[in-house]
Amino acid sequence: MGKKPRPASPRPAARIPVAGNERVRVEVEFDKPQLLVPLFGQYDQNLIALEGQLGVYISARGNRVQIEGEADGRTKRSRSMLEFKHGTASLTGLSVVLALASILGLNDRSPARPGLYLPELLLDPKWFLDELRSAGATIYEYSK
Repeated sequence: MGKKPRPASPRPAARIPVAGNERVRVEVEFDKPQLLVPLFGQYDQNLIALEGQLGVYISARGNRVQIEGEADGRTKRSRSMLEFKHGTASLTGLSVVLALASILGLNDRSPARPGLYLPELLLDPKWFLDELRSAGATIYEYSK
């Protein structure tokens, strides 16, 4: 019978003050980086979920993980939920139309210059959310 694999053991973390002691960064180094892939999840989905639940920022490179959050230890969370009465396919179509309107300058802004862009980076968030609301979306926002 083979030996059971030893779990990755994190090395001691260092508390590093960040920008005027308002935030703290903890860095953890793991002995077996190959075990981090299932821990992090596909496309780091588990890390993203942890960030949202704990109100921290997590950065992973190789066998090192950095977690940054509030120095006073308070968890600050916010959660948003979007409800669209016409269904998700219609929401996708509307989002494409709004992205194109933004790129072409049909939203009272100048058109984007020729080039390669991620459309969501060109959108004015307030305008986009206002347009979604006017099309029937309800946006719920919670903060703690």
